[in-house]
Amino acid sequence: VAPASHNSGTHTLTWIVPGLLLSNGITSIEAIFNIPSSTPIGELLNAHVSVGPDDADCNTQNNTVDLPMLVRGPFDPNIKECFPDSVINPGDSMLTYTIHFQNTGNDTTRFIIVRDTLSEYVDPATARTIASSLTFSQFIVSEQGILTWIFDPAALPDSASDPVNSHASITYTIMVDKNLTPGTVVNNRASIYFDYNTPVHTNTASNTVTTLIGIAETKANAAGFRIYPNPASSIVTVSVDESLVGSQLTITDVTGRKVKNLQLQSATQNLSIENFASGVYMLMVSNGKQTTTKRLVVGR
Repeated sequence: VAPASHNSGTHTLTWIVPGLLLSNGITSIEAIFNIPSSTPIGELLNAHVSVGPDDADCNTQNNTVDLPMLVRGPFDPNIKECFPDSVINPGDSMLTYTIHFQNTGNDTTRFIIVRDTLSEYVDPATARTIASSLTFSQFIVSEQGILTWIFDPAALPDSASDPVNSHASITYTIMVDKNLTPGTVVNNRASIYFDYNTPVHTNTASNTVTTLIGIAETKANAAGFRIYPNPASSIVTVSVDESLVGSQLTITDVTGRKVKNLQLQSATQNLSIENFASGVYMLMVSNGKQTTTKRLVVGR
């Protein structure tokens, strides 16, 4: 078949098929088009195809067809979290970042690239991946502090067909520069690339160096609810004041889905989190009068 002729005015392609090729009654033409990455997911593209034989046609009712094609692909709502959160003490030496992402598109991913641009106030050479819900094929530290995780292949299902397994996350630690002065802001943001789609950027996680972190910790402990170690991988200890014994403990993931619910039988209680996926969880203790919430990072 000769190359198609293109009419830009009517936005059509036309192929001339010699009759000899139709001697067996069947032939086919395959056309492959590139769709701009900015095309919205869910957009309906329609192709109108028609066949016009030169000779008499015994049935003219089957010469045209409309082919509606839904733009399919993954989409990524995401969140970037840091522990400690919001403020750090000049003596703090390590930050733990977690990048959460979910495929809420309408197709499974083929590959995923996560790229994280580090602050000038951390040491790129100390970056260590401590947990990843997907197996990455490459981890690269480049330029002046850009971390790149490549997941290829990566079949992350969409949330409509598999809401539980459409989530993924990466947790890593990195050392903060020593002797940062109070008021220094350590910013961090990541970008997630699903297949050939344009990147989606996370929020910017910010930590401000302050000398008031000790006061903040005292207030937090005064609430009568502590969890340690944090981050944790297999066992976490929940410690509450005697007045909170008998309270309800509820654990949810970042989507708000309840993953565990129990009553605290003692002031110190160990909980197994071996079946928890890596990521960030919220622990809420409620005695019917007040609710206290803590954040737990699970990493392996």
